[in-house]
Amino acid sequence: MLRATLFDSAQSQISKSLSETNLKDVEIRRLNGLLLIQTLVELRIYACNSITREYIDLFIPAEYVSAYLLSFGFGVSEISGQYKIVCVNADDGTGTWRRVEAGATSSFIFCFHAYIECNGNLHWTVEDSAENMSICAFDLDTERFSIFSAPAIDGLTEDRHAIDFRFNVLRDCLCLSYTLDDKVVIWQMKEHRVVESWTMMYHISIDIDCGIDDCHWKLMNVYPIKLFENGDVIMFLEEKCLIYYSSKTRNLREVCRLTEGTSEDDEACAMIYTSSLFSLKSFGVENVISF
Repeated sequence: MLRATLFDSAQSQISKSLSETNLKDVEIRRLNGLLLIQTLVELRIYACNSITREYIDLFIPAEYVSAYLLSFGFGVSEISGQYKIVCVNADDGTGTWRRVEAGATSSFIFCFHAYIECNGNLHWTVEDSAENMSICAFDLDTERFSIFSAPAIDGLTEDRHAIDFRFNVLRDCLCLSYTLDDKVVIWQMKEHRVVESWTMMYHISIDIDCGIDDCHWKLMNVYPIKLFENGDVIMFLEEKCLIYYSSKTRNLREVCRLTEGTSEDDEACAMIYTSSLFSLKSFGVENVISF
């Protein structure tokens, strides 16, 4: 049975020093100047503020450290201002984490890599038993899941699972991006959870060679980082290089490469990070560690 488990900012435990942890393989999420760091090998979760040089080890109960562990989400309630971390898994367990019923998502499979926080909701792409893709939203205020439709995507074939869908937030709206048939495609949901408001923002022809070995454009992921007022957009391609689209010339160009190699194991992380002096001690816990 699919379960969602929630960790409130009022609870946490510490078991080892962040400095002793191998952070080579990590996933990093940002929120209001805070970072949620998930180590993929050691299966540990940290909340960190790199400016105040503080962190908390968000101890994961042993029951959740299994092959059934799927995804984490990081957000803040718009009403209470409480920071919350949601762990989506398919296993039972007890501990300091608090269970939230899966509700509408109980029959869906989560895609862990397509995740974002927008409008007080955490979002994932999910699939039903017929492998139809939808979008799951978790309301951080009501702590309830809901399901709504993804945009109608033309041209998808039996190899749809090879397409790497990614979420982002542009101009305060939920966006879905991917590459397909030598095109970069970006959709925007202009009204949150209103399926009819899905609008294709960009359908960009790919005319550059980024020199990434053994990759085809339709298999790559593309993550829009910044949308400018003039319609230009900077994007992160295949977790390796930054590319820039000019709305005036309608061309793509490579800005810089963030990795030295071209293999699929050589990856980087790029995001817009706004620092904050918010202290983790404001959460009222005793196990805030300075580094």
